[in-house]
Parts: sequence; C-alpha cells; structure tokens
Amino acid sequence: MLSAADSDGDRGEYRVRFANGSLLLGSDIGSRHFAAVSCVALQLREQCLWLLPLRQGAGGQLLKWSSARGDRALPLAAQLRDWGIDEQQLGECPACWDKQALGLCIQLPPTTEAKSGQ
Repeated sequence: MLSAADSDGDRGEYRVRFANGSLLLGSDIGSRHFAAVSCVALQLREQCLWLLPLRQGAGGQLLKWSSARGDRALPLAAQLRDWGIDEQQLGECPACWDKQALGLCIQLPPTTEAKSGQ
C-alpha cells in the first residue's frame, strides 16, 4: 500500500502523528501536497486512513495551519471515536502520497480496528 511513487521519482513516504485529538502533518507533507488546500475528505479503507484534498467550497474536514513553516493539523477526535478507533493506539504512523488516488494514505497499526461497516 505504501509503494506509490511521486512524479519526480521521490517515493513520497512520510511519518504523521496523532496527538491531542488531531492528526499532525509536518511541513514536508503540508507544503508539498496540501499547500493550497483548506479541506479534505476522509476515507477509512482496510488499515488505511485516506486524506483526499478537496476544492474550495466542496465541504469536508477543515485542515488547519499549525505553524508558519507549513505544518498542518486535522482535528479528528470525534471522527476517530465514531469509527471506534482509540487514538492512544495510533501515535506515529507511516504515510505515503498516492499519485493515482491523489491522496495521502496513512497506514494504521494492525491492532487498530474500526467498527464494522465503516
């Protein structure tokens, strides 16, 4: 799942962190893939949480700026709770930009299981 390559040959592999009810994206991801994006769609598929950039005005979850460097934060406490995922199990996770899906795939730990039907 984490094998998608970026268009410039960079594999686009990153680390993201879950803390204090938010998903934290470093400036390496924020400035490269979400610089002009204010909202994202979330999809939970198998063991991956997908962040898909949305056009302005299309709705979705607000992706907040958390530093002048380009770090971004996505409040997720309620969504994780709705999915039955304990944030304490997440910590730091590998992520990869998928150029075919045009989104960020965050690999969740194997012990993380969402409620059925999500």
